[in-house]
Amino acid sequence: MSLNESKRILKNRKPRVNAKTSSVEAEDDKKTKVGNKIDTKDIRNLPVSLQRGKSNHKWLAMMTVLGALLLKLLNEYNNRMKNKDTFYTHNVDAFLQYSKNNTFLTHLDGHYKEYPFELYPENITFMGSEYIKYDVEEAFLYTWEEYYFNNANVDKIDYIVEALDTKLLMFNNTQSNNHRVKLEYLIQQDLAIIKYAKEFGISPSVLGGLLSSYNLFENETLLKKSFPDGATILNEQILVIRNNLHSKDLQENDDLDIQFLNEHIVSASGVDAKNRSVKHQDLSSKELNINDIYLKSKEYHYDNSIVNISHFWQSVYDIKINNTKSVNSTIQLRKKTKVKKSNPLNKLRYIDISTQDDAVDVSYCKLPSSLLTVLTKGYDETEISKNKNLFDDVPDMKDNYGYAMELVRSCYHIFMESKVPLNKGGVPDRIIFMDAALSGTDFDGLILSKYGSFYFKPSTVDILKNDDILESIYYAFYASKSKTFHLWIFEIFQHYASLLDECQYDKLWFSHTLKYLYLSFLNDKEGIDHKRVVLTKNGHLYPTTI
Repeated sequence: MSLNESKRILKNRKPRVNAKTSSVEAEDDKKTKVGNKIDTKDIRNLPVSLQRGKSNHKWLAMMTVLGALLLKLLNEYNNRMKNKDTFYTHNVDAFLQYSKNNTFLTHLDGHYKEYPFELYPENITFMGSEYIKYDVEEAFLYTWEEYYFNNANVDKIDYIVEALDTKLLMFNNTQSNNHRVKLEYLIQQDLAIIKYAKEFGISPSVLGGLLSSYNLFENETLLKKSFPDGATILNEQILVIRNNLHSKDLQENDDLDIQFLNEHIVSASGVDAKNRSVKHQDLSSKELNINDIYLKSKEYHYDNSIVNISHFWQSVYDIKINNTKSVNSTIQLRKKTKVKKSNPLNKLRYIDISTQDDAVDVSYCKLPSSLLTVLTKGYDETEISKNKNLFDDVPDMKDNYGYAMELVRSCYHIFMESKVPLNKGGVPDRIIFMDAALSGTDFDGLILSKYGSFYFKPSTVDILKNDDILESIYYAFYASKSKTFHLWIFEIFQHYASLLDECQYDKLWFSHTLKYLYLSFLNDKEGIDHKRVVLTKNGHLYPTTI
């Protein structure tokens, strides 16, 4: 083929037909020709193909934010429902505001000069609940110093043993240097007295305090390091009591005390657990399962025939059916508070076990403590929902839980409506609810409560002691984690703070009431785990593994 022929063929060849460019690609080509300086933050400056992807990511981000917002609103709603009773206390920021003020209990370090060392002013920077924890420590030290240093003729050994585990708990958790050195000095003094107590004898009634404190010395690293001979000193006294126990003493001590003493003797002496019934026949007591331990830790029920957990539930059923009554309170609710007609918050349920004029002993507030202890087995509501199989043996769980909470609220009303100067000691002697038939001289010596829910006979004894109302609210708070109950406990603490200079102190004030107040304001890492520890009726700590 000639050269001219080749040129002719190439010249006459039809051009190749290119694929039709899509509108998207055409738009992309157009944008790429604009230049390199493209504002990619503006989606309109991106290629159309990327605009579509960018749009998808944008919608995904919007849905994520919306989901997070809905979750936040749901949590806030649940918290409002959990704290629906906060109309009792209008100031929900009470902890924070209290910590910002120079309170009655703060900066009392120089009040007593009996300490053989110098105390230096502290710059207290705690806020909220931590500050109240600090002030509860102040309340303990203030009242203990008043009792210990100014009552030379009082038999101190029972007080010392009963209060020791409260001191240990505070020493182990305090954030105040002055409190720590004070508590260390007081604990060393207590150990010295207990060490030589065998010279004049020590009552079996303090067995619970010795066992509780021994357990803390053995299991808390800081206490073991700070007081290396503490457990040894207490063990010597426990053995002395054990060797001197008689049948009468065994009857005076609770089953839980004797059971824990049994286990202590076994572990402290190294005796094989299989042989303990042979070695310690004089301390024979039946084995307790976990439900019995929770039941025995309170040891207070209206039916004296209760011997096991089945009898307890039968007793609760009988009390609910035959002894539980309701009365209306005229408390003024806040306008924004919506109350369901099926469960009005101004209707109080109480237990009437007397036969004369419907006079009620405030001790009925011990029942919700026992009920919540046995019901929850030391778990809170969240943990219970995740471990429902552990509560198959609990009858009518939801109904009994609600019943206990209603009794707790009525107990709070007894405290709240009876706060008058004439009622010394904080808790009235007797309560007569408004549905009782009273006339004439029946009203003599009675005071109408703040909201007219009941009449009460004020306590005339100016002694601070154990507080069953506080105990019941504490267990309600531990189980529900509701801020409402926390505020109620705070209100009780403030009330006691105003009485410290006016009252004397029973030993259970140190072992029971102050311990419950202190535990209420510890964080989760500092507090006790009620699945592993029970509090006895005197406020002493026993492990559930006995």
